[in-house]
Amino acid sequence: MGLNLGMKKKKINKLLKNKEITKLVKEFKKEIKRYNKVTNESTKKFHKILEESQKNRKKFFKQLKQLKQLKQFKR
Repeated sequence: MGLNLGMKKKKINKLLKNKEITKLVKEFKKEIKRYNKVTNESTKKFHKILEESQKNRKKFFKQLKQLKQLKQFKR
């Protein structure tokens, strides 16, 4: 097992020395970072919309309850 791990490290180090691969790694890191930012923004927007809908739902049921009470009072 130890020998196999050492071979993998050598191969990884050799690949990292290759300029093209290093450039690709940097580009992918930038893309991942950008997509994470977009995902986080979308998640925040979703949570904001969800909170607003919950508030509207509470208001709706409060008004519905008041309306039912008015109907009973008029009888």
